[in-house]
Amino acid sequence: GPQSALYISWGSLLFPQKYIDVLIHALLEQDQLMPFVFAASSWDAVLPPSLKEEVDQSGRGIIVHWAPQQAVPAHPALGWMLTHCGSGGMSECLTRGVPLLAWPLFWDQPAHALWLSQVLDVAFEFLQVREGPVKGLAYRAGGLNVEGTREAVRREVREVLGMCRGEEGRRKRENALRVRGRVWEAVGQGGQVQRHLEELGRFLWRGK
Repeated sequence: GPQSALYISWGSLLFPQKYIDVLIHALLEQDQLMPFVFAASSWDAVLPPSLKEEVDQSGRGIIVHWAPQQAVPAHPALGWMLTHCGSGGMSECLTRGVPLLAWPLFWDQPAHALWLSQVLDVAFEFLQVREGPVKGLAYRAGGLNVEGTREAVRREVREVLGMCRGEEGRRKRENALRVRGRVWEAVGQGGQVQRHLEELGRFLWRGK
């Protein structure tokens, strides 16, 4: 049905191998179906054949090596995108009003996840997947203890998938639609983007 499916992608460079099976099993074990498309596009996205077979036999999802990422967020069946919060997928979802599940890895991605989940309020962020020195208390989640265990990740994934269907999920979807309107207004004729480009042009012209 409309807005029922989940698109999963960490892009073409990154792949969090450690907890992939936890995520997939949580999706397969849900009481309420959330069909998913998993684009395992990274060069090191190696999935166990047994896991692929489980997905194939479940009828609940598909795993592909590539998906047309500009087309997927535009499909009316898409409800959420799970992303590492790279600028490409993030922007493609925001311009379509699609809320997100943030699973950042490094570089600018944690900052993007914070902006999406707490400033724009269009995303849920997974915190138990954190690695290295960022384990411990997650202050932006009210002091949540990041255990970094498979059981903690499994518990959090199930909770987040449930919240997607609840009041918090509805609020984030409404916010995503509002952000979409602001984005298209900004890039339209006479919008913020045009004004800023014209201002930049005038600045560069004065410098000649």
